[in-house]
Amino acid sequence: MGNEISQLAIDALNRIIHANDQMIRKLLKIAGLTLSQFQILRELHYSTEMTPSELAATLQFSQATITYIVDQLSELGYVTRQRSEKDKRQIILRISDLGRSTLASELDLSRQPFFHHYETLPSWEQLMILTALERICFLLDSTEIDTKPPTR
Repeated sequence: MGNEISQLAIDALNRIIHANDQMIRKLLKIAGLTLSQFQILRELHYSTEMTPSELAATLQFSQATITYIVDQLSELGYVTRQRSEKDKRQIILRISDLGRSTLASELDLSRQPFFHHYETLPSWEQLMILTALERICFLLDSTEIDTKPPTR
């Protein structure tokens, strides 16, 4: 019986992961972005500015991948490039106002089904779900993973 229950728990986790992946893909499709483009925009959104090499290190992308994706984002008007005042060899990347508004409008968390349904639950049920989710994080050894945006 224990193995059956464990398998049901794993199956439920897999459904959650799959639903989350589908939701992200749907939101990115609406915004017209790939996941990699979104990750770069999000990182630039939380940073005042970054060099391509800093961005590559942060996201663990190759320098060539960063250059290719930033080229795309720049053509779309989501990212700006500027030479550094301190070192003219360096390029500084920033998210543009268009990039910032795209993140805000198209990827607004309040539009996601989970948040809509979760907010309609009574507070005791919200707390019960939160407790279960925190326990799952503990079981997955993921309690130390920081999912909050960096404060730079």
